[in-house]
Amino acid sequence: MVGLIRKFLPKFLISWYHFLLAFLAAILYGFPSRKLKVIGVTGTNGKTTVVELTARVLEEAGFKVAFLSSIRFKINEKEWPNKLKMTITLYFLK
Repeated sequence: MVGLIRKFLPKFLISWYHFLLAFLAAILYGFPSRKLKVIGVTGTNGKTTVVELTARVLEEAGFKVAFLSSIRFKINEKEWPNKLKMTITLYFLK
């Protein structure tokens, strides 16, 4: 469906289409990003360690935590290896 829309919409309208789609999804799911706190960890060395330790502290404090590091992804109890070597971000909910 998205492919058909892209074929028929002028390029300047495609960005509006994506905005509208995101906005409708936010309305449908009750603006979930308002409940998220995001911590970005940057630097040259130690990012994975900082993310792992911070996630552990937040979990012990009772927060629901999700993160991705250069080693693994984790959402609550579900974990899997990071084969893509994506960047490091930590999300948590109260």
